[in-house]
Amino acid sequence: STLQCFSNVKSLRNYFLKYNSNMKGKKLSSALLKVFENLWEKSNISYYVPKEFKDVISEMNSLFEGIQANDAKDLILFILENVHNELNKENPNINGNNNVPNCMDYNSVFNSFQIFFAKNYNSVISNLFYGMNNSMMTCCNCNRTIHNVQCFNILIFPLEEVRKFKGYNQNVVNIYDCFDYNEKKDFMMGENQISCNLCNRLSNAINQTKIIISPNVLIINLNR
Repeated sequence: STLQCFSNVKSLRNYFLKYNSNMKGKKLSSALLKVFENLWEKSNISYYVPKEFKDVISEMNSLFEGIQANDAKDLILFILENVHNELNKENPNINGNNNVPNCMDYNSVFNSFQIFFAKNYNSVISNLFYGMNNSMMTCCNCNRTIHNVQCFNILIFPLEEVRKFKGYNQNVVNIYDCFDYNEKKDFMMGENQISCNLCNRLSNAINQTKIIISPNVLIINLNR
């Protein structure tokens, strides 16, 4: 199901088929290219068994060895991370987000992260599937908000928790409910209090994450 999803992202598929020479020497990217070629360019076959792709992911990650079932989410994240690393045109800084400190000034931390992202992320994967969110922690005592901008490539919606969050008796929720849940405010109290540097004490806090730049292709995992 994961391969079918990626295969039907036209912009991703077309990139692989057009720039197939870029995949040479890149293990996972080459295996994914063969999947796209067999599914879309070979009209003389009625089905395709992606054995080479299976062999490659099994070799790269023991989670995918054998024939046991795995969540599609695990394979999606594995493909996104490893194909991005293989095709990334930049020289990523191994310190990652450590170069972008948490900050009270949203504009400063956002601009710093944009600069960091541009210097470290440049692949068909990051261009299509990566967005940015802002994780905000607000001290209930001094009202200071710390902003932490990061990139993301998948949203995971736990449907039962969404249903309880909205107070529904029925089992049906819609996608708008899921986005409301994703940006809900979490109250950090009791054992979850934060240590506020400004107050110099443990304080209750409100944590909230908001999407500030959505990906060109948004991946949503519905956890049932």
